[in-house]
Amino acid sequence: MRPGCGAAPKRPAGFDFLGAIGDLGGMASNRRTQRERAAYLVPLTLVLVSACDLLLPPEVPIATLYSIPTLMAAWLGLRRRVVTVAVVSSVLTLVLAGFGVSGDLSAFMTWVVVAVSLFAIWVAASFALDWVNLQRSLKRSQELQVKTLANIAEGVVTVDANGRIRWLNMVAARMTGWSREAAIGQPLDEVLVCEADHMLYPEGLPGREVGEVLVALDGSYTPVEFTRAELPAEREDEGQGAVLLIRDVSEQRVREGAMLQLAYRDPLTGLANRASLGDRLELELDHARRRDKLVALLFLDLDGLKRVNDEYGHDAGDALIKTFGARVKAVVRKGDTVARLAGDEFNVVLPELDAAAGAELVAQKVLQNLAEPLVFAGHQIPLRASIGIALFPLHGDAPAELQRHADEAMYAAKQAGGQRYTLAEAPPEATGGRAQVNGGNTDGGSSMGEVRDSALDPV
Repeated sequence: MRPGCGAAPKRPAGFDFLGAIGDLGGMASNRRTQRERAAYLVPLTLVLVSACDLLLPPEVPIATLYSIPTLMAAWLGLRRRVVTVAVVSSVLTLVLAGFGVSGDLSAFMTWVVVAVSLFAIWVAASFALDWVNLQRSLKRSQELQVKTLANIAEGVVTVDANGRIRWLNMVAARMTGWSREAAIGQPLDEVLVCEADHMLYPEGLPGREVGEVLVALDGSYTPVEFTRAELPAEREDEGQGAVLLIRDVSEQRVREGAMLQLAYRDPLTGLANRASLGDRLELELDHARRRDKLVALLFLDLDGLKRVNDEYGHDAGDALIKTFGARVKAVVRKGDTVARLAGDEFNVVLPELDAAAGAELVAQKVLQNLAEPLVFAGHQIPLRASIGIALFPLHGDAPAELQRHADEAMYAAKQAGGQRYTLAEAPPEATGGRAQVNGGNTDGGSSMGEVRDSALDPV
């Protein structure tokens, strides 16, 4: 599990609300229990207090004990019972006083005791009602919070000071694959298992870490974002819990991937674009330096695109570009990169070569694969290309140098009539002289061009 994926809290503290959240599921049964208790406890208390008032010496103002059942009703959380018990207690106090239960006292003192008793009963009732209202308000607030947490779109998990799960909503249960009953009490890192999420760039470029994925029990992955809030402790000797918010960001990652594709892909052909090509070429040159390998850059120009646009329309030109890209892609290796720069210009990066003949072989295959014309709206449109080849490190050590030499070689092939490839001339400092290059002409055949260069071993 990755750090930060719901790790247990490190600082000591705690919060009673965690226990409240975990216990609110049994509220309905608790209320029923309260009513059942009230059915016999409150009347029994009234009977006992009345008996005490009758049996104890009259000097004792026992009527004040009628506040006890009132407070008991409040303890049971029954607002109506509080008022009812207070009224009944008041009536009993008056009735017993009227029967002369405190007959040994003077009439004045008897009614003083009654007044004190009634005052105690209704003060107790007033405090009891305030307490019951406060408790009900707190319960409603807690119920609302639990309902809110249970029904929001994000997963919510609460943990105690020991990093064990106290409560989770159904969304979190669905994301993790755990049932709520099984997850409660489990260590957090056993329920929330995370791995790094990487977004891959087109054409095999190294990706970047974009967050985390939550691994469910069945092995499925959900891209997520975590928000963690530590719950403050009420006392110094209490531990500290935490609330985790888990947000499913699958749609966000899809949008990011689509935007990345737009940034690194040519929208017409689906091939890599100029930005993607630059990154890939830099990467392959770095690999070639470490491994002492050659990298070939092929510059391809689709011959006759303007004529096709003029004669058959731009739809035909788009079809020609897409077909050309697909046929070039079909003859290269999986690790090679085919990119459309703009218009009718394409590049191919061929890494891990041992000699120039590998690049020439690919150029020959491309020209052969273009031999069959494109059929568009009943018209046969020929596919022709001029190809220039530049090699690392012979023709340059940087992408810009290779691009320039490959571009020059392509124009040489185009001036020679097109439908051929040309290997760029090596700089004098690399060969001790200028390389002599003859283009490979495939008109009516598929013969390879002959390359004479003292810096390259024949293959």
